[in-house]
Amino acid sequence: MVARFSSLGIPHDRFPPFCPVGPSPHQQQSSSWDFSPIPMAPASNHRGHQRISDLVQGSCLLLLLVVSNPLLCQGEDYAPYCKNQTGECRIPLQNLFDTATMVANYNRRLAREMFDEFDKILFRLVVSLLHSWDEPLHHLVTELLRLKEASPDLLSKAAEIEEKTKVLLEGVEEIQKRVHPEEQEKETSYPVWSELSSLMSEDDDVNKTTFYKMFHCLQRDSSKIETYLQMLKCRYTTC
Repeated sequence: MVARFSSLGIPHDRFPPFCPVGPSPHQQQSSSWDFSPIPMAPASNHRGHQRISDLVQGSCLLLLLVVSNPLLCQGEDYAPYCKNQTGECRIPLQNLFDTATMVANYNRRLAREMFDEFDKILFRLVVSLLHSWDEPLHHLVTELLRLKEASPDLLSKAAEIEEKTKVLLEGVEEIQKRVHPEEQEKETSYPVWSELSSLMSEDDDVNKTTFYKMFHCLQRDSSKIETYLQMLKCRYTTC
């Protein structure tokens, strides 16, 4: 069992290994959690049978003592087994629960550490996305004024989202400053928009296609930003 847990990369010193009762080169394991019985030769008489029975009981009591308190065992990664037992040998249920809960606790702490590290990445990603729309939104509003097909409602929405994006960026940077003050000195890189020439193109097809792409990308990135902020909100406040 310890070998199975060790394969997950968990340090051995966090989960003390189980000690075997004694060496048995002919022992066959059925799994990491269960162990097959070892057949034994029939006793030649009643006294011999009684002696073997006493040995079996003593061996199993010793096994129970060892596996019920794994902190007593320090050594190599061996799995426990029953020596010279006629019946099925199983690890005690209490010990299985103890080991399983220790691994579950270890996984929970690893997951928390990963999440704590990744939320800094989410903040930077949100800031990067918001910064990347500074120039495109400015030119989007400007070029929509030249577009004959653009309705007043469309122009109004474009101007509003440009203004609200600036407000949102300031708000996110303030949140990041409070949550991760060590990050405020770091510069955030963001994608550079390269579609200005296409947006200002005299070719109607190129011009309309660029508008379509911008609207699509703006919708996609706005959805991402909202999702990331919801995740961060649940991390630091009540969802």
